[in-house]
Amino acid sequence: MATQTANLTFTTLAPTVSRGVLQVVLHGVRDHGGYLRVSLHDKSAGFPLQREARDTRFIRAVNGTTTVRFVGVPMANVAIAVVNNADKANKDQDHNIVEMMSAGYAFSNDIVATEDHPSFDDARFEMNSPAATIELEMRSL
Repeated sequence: MATQTANLTFTTLAPTVSRGVLQVVLHGVRDHGGYLRVSLHDKSAGFPLQREARDTRFIRAVNGTTTVRFVGVPMANVAIAVVNNADKANKDQDHNIVEMMSAGYAFSNDIVATEDHPSFDDARFEMNSPAATIELEMRSL
């Protein structure tokens, strides 16, 4: 009776992480009696409009520093757009650049808006860690 021996090699691979947690720390928030709209974008189409965002959080605007947490952020190029919307009734509206600059805004990479909103390419950064934190300064006219 012939005996057959199989040589097997097992390779242990570290699990790949495809999503992470992103904390966005906003400094210089001013309370206008409304909300901060913090939008996470993962594509250039429609940036920085909320309706095109991958995820959006609405939180009460409180003077000082506020932290917003996104879970399930793809390991890819992403960008953040923040608008301080003083009108609670219109918290779902997208703003033009003039409204955005007067109410308060922030973009990832601390991009300063001028005559037009920045592009996704200007504001994007690589989410390449299972947990990341970015800090942004709120700006206004």
